[in-house]
Amino acid sequence: MRVGIIGAGAMGRTHARHYSKMDDVSLIVFDIERESAESLRSQAANASVCNSLDQLLSSVDAVDVCLPTHLHKEVVLTALEAKLPTLCEKPLARTVAECAEMVDAAYRHSTLLIPAQVVRFFPEFETAHRVVK
Repeated sequence: MRVGIIGAGAMGRTHARHYSKMDDVSLIVFDIERESAESLRSQAANASVCNSLDQLLSSVDAVDVCLPTHLHKEVVLTALEAKLPTLCEKPLARTVAECAEMVDAAYRHSTLLIPAQVVRFFPEFETAHRVVK
């Protein structure tokens, strides 16, 4: 599977590190700061860098959006329009209305949209949840 990581900052690096552990995944990275994308590529197995968002979207099977929150909506909508399953870092958007627009787009394009809400699976959070219950 070819996964496109959009955003090569701290979260993009974290996601890339975990994808690199999967033998059946290759990464394609895009960041407007080419140097950041190249740095991430050098640290991740099976990774390459592309020159534009359009190039990434036409080269992958799924998208992982690791950008600052205020940039999520536009990029996620573009990925969903391209009918690419999309994982988006949290928070999904800045407002409930923006979230609803993204969810509506996922339904409209029959495409998977997943918010990356993984912290709840960390052992300490699972324990806290169990204690509160």
